[in-house]
Amino acid sequence: MNPRSLPTRPALALHPLMGALYGALALLLFGVGCTRALERPPCSRPDLSGCPIESVYVEGNGRVGGGDIKGAVATAETSRLLGGALENVPLLRILDAVSVKYERFDRFVLERDLARVERYYQARGYYDARARAGRVHRLEDGEGGRVVVEIVVEEGQPVVVGPIATPLDQRPRLYKDKPECHRELGDKPVRLEWEDWTIQKGFVVLGKVLEASANTKSGKPFEEDNYQETKQMLIDVLTERGFPYGKVDGFVCVDLVARKAQVTYRIGLGPRSTFGPIKIEGLGDLPERPIRAALKMEEGETFSSDKLSAAQRSLSEFGVFGAIDIQVQKSPEGEPPNPVVPVTFKLQPTTMRNVKLGGGGELGGRTEAHLVAGWEDRNFLGGLRRLNVEVRPGVVFYPTIFFDRLPTRLLPEIQLRSEFRQPDVFDPRTTAVLRGSARWYRLLTGQFNKEDVITEGDENIVGYREFAGAVGLERPFLHGDILNVGLFYNLQFNDPFSYNKDAPPAGFRSLLLPSIQTTVTLDLRRDSANKPTRIAPHRGFWATLDAEVAGYLYGDADDVRLQPEIRTYIPLSKKTTIALRLLVGMLFPSNYGQNISNPNVSEDLKARDLQLLQFRAFFSGGPNSNRGYTYNEVGPHGLVPSLTGLSDGLVPTGGLSMWEASVELRTPIVGDLGMALFVDASDITSTVLSYRLTHPHLSTGIGLRYATPIGPLRVDLGFRVPCAQVIGYCGSDLPPGEGRPGTLVGLPLAFNLGIGEAF
Repeated sequence: MNPRSLPTRPALALHPLMGALYGALALLLFGVGCTRALERPPCSRPDLSGCPIESVYVEGNGRVGGGDIKGAVATAETSRLLGGALENVPLLRILDAVSVKYERFDRFVLERDLARVERYYQARGYYDARARAGRVHRLEDGEGGRVVVEIVVEEGQPVVVGPIATPLDQRPRLYKDKPECHRELGDKPVRLEWEDWTIQKGFVVLGKVLEASANTKSGKPFEEDNYQETKQMLIDVLTERGFPYGKVDGFVCVDLVARKAQVTYRIGLGPRSTFGPIKIEGLGDLPERPIRAALKMEEGETFSSDKLSAAQRSLSEFGVFGAIDIQVQKSPEGEPPNPVVPVTFKLQPTTMRNVKLGGGGELGGRTEAHLVAGWEDRNFLGGLRRLNVEVRPGVVFYPTIFFDRLPTRLLPEIQLRSEFRQPDVFDPRTTAVLRGSARWYRLLTGQFNKEDVITEGDENIVGYREFAGAVGLERPFLHGDILNVGLFYNLQFNDPFSYNKDAPPAGFRSLLLPSIQTTVTLDLRRDSANKPTRIAPHRGFWATLDAEVAGYLYGDADDVRLQPEIRTYIPLSKKTTIALRLLVGMLFPSNYGQNISNPNVSEDLKARDLQLLQFRAFFSGGPNSNRGYTYNEVGPHGLVPSLTGLSDGLVPTGGLSMWEASVELRTPIVGDLGMALFVDASDITSTVLSYRLTHPHLSTGIGLRYATPIGPLRVDLGFRVPCAQVIGYCGSDLPPGEGRPGTLVGLPLAFNLGIGEAF
């Protein structure tokens, strides 16, 4: 078959009515098997024992969150999908039935829970707190009944961190079990006592010790968890700075009358130590040179637990070890501490070859489904060489917006890609990378969801046969591999075809796109436990620069492309984070980009310009961009009748300058379920180094997050803020050159479902 001559009829057609009938039949059959799940436990005993618990309320908890209290007790609410909102919805109640987990009332468990609540309050500094069962009452609902449990708390006043003023002659009686409290302790709320202080040793740790001890704050309720957390922070300070024998204990003197708790941390440094011999055991056939280089530790260096943690992370990134055990061989308890500390890394290699099978999809501005099959060898031909091969067949639903219009066509896509990595090139820390791929797909930047084109026009749905390859080097730098640099030579060949016509639009032709690319990334992101992370950042900073030079010696596009981006994560509490992002794009083309907006050139030249811009220019809108818009809806649009089938049909053309900014508040709801509130803004212009703050395209919205091992499952609903798209325009019409963004159920909304945080 001529590769440019494809059937005009879709390979697969969908009939909405048949799909609905099949879906209803599937749900009906599924419901038959769920009959037992719909049955609730009986609620017939006079004391209500065994009744399903509808809800648990906490009253009187002004200073401690009710969710925290509920998490500390065993009496729990019955859990169900969406809080039981689907319980009485036809058909969908089946989903509620299979997800429900009934919790049953037990009066003896509730009595023990009341004691747990009081102990929980005491650990938070509320020593006078009392808890009692307010009432347990039954709800009649015609299906056996349910119960509601109320827990009433009398919090009292907290004991706060501060100096005690108890007279010395009364302290032996009040602090019988704490002789440390019998003496004068001064007027500092948080005290430090040193067992073996010297100026030389103290100079190394004093600043960080004072910073860590400030974690216990004067005037705040004394919390046992905070006390233990601060002790661990102090130990970390010592071991990170050369004191592996460092110890931290302490005592707390509590004056219940004055409601004060004076905290003392007692610090023992021990000798400042160095690393002794560093051994690696269990390598088997794996080469030692790149693995030892990844440790970045040498015998004779100052001991550091931080270096040990970084070495463990570096070893885990090889992906070839199932277990990594670090044995720090300190002197046994009771013997003089040896300042030379040997370290042994005991490694257990894992399976080197893996087969991957799975699938995925996207729902929102683009709707697609795909399967994934892959094979990986982490020690290909020995020497820690890594080979990865993956095939990804799938379909894109057309039209791509699923909610406003059912799809009428399936566009097949397939991708075959491979990557080979050769470590220890030039030096043990440098890796050579060779990538190759073959694809049959619809270009994402060539997608546009315009109602007029779909209903009135006759879009020529362009796809590409792509063959691409890259060869380059990657190397990490600095402590903890926080700086990564890559240098690549890329080459790709793209041959256009039409999914629904005999040929692509006039002016579209094959492209050869060579480029030299450099990436520099600084990663200082940390999770809530202050450990490096790429999945769920809680604090820290991330920045990257992607610089690319295309063509000039040969190829169809000559340009320079720069794209810096920064992200910042600010913790508001232990579980709540503010995330900020700023992205800027700069494109300097030499042989394209001028014809798309020129009314005096032919349609072929305009289509040719558009084709190159779709591969090289900047586009905005979508799940990882401006979430109030679907893909490519922000920024310049132009007329390409050969593509749309309409004389006035607008298509996104991309731009030469771009900025995007986002602010997002991330907070947990319950368990692995979280919520995000976001504000996005962006703009794209068709001229070089042109940035407009008068065109913010402002959107805001809400999202849900469900934590998974590969990143959060993310659902976002974005809303375009009226009168804040282009300053001076409040209606639905935007200035010439702007597109007409789509709607969701008639509203300026965009919906997206995917995996991973937006940034």
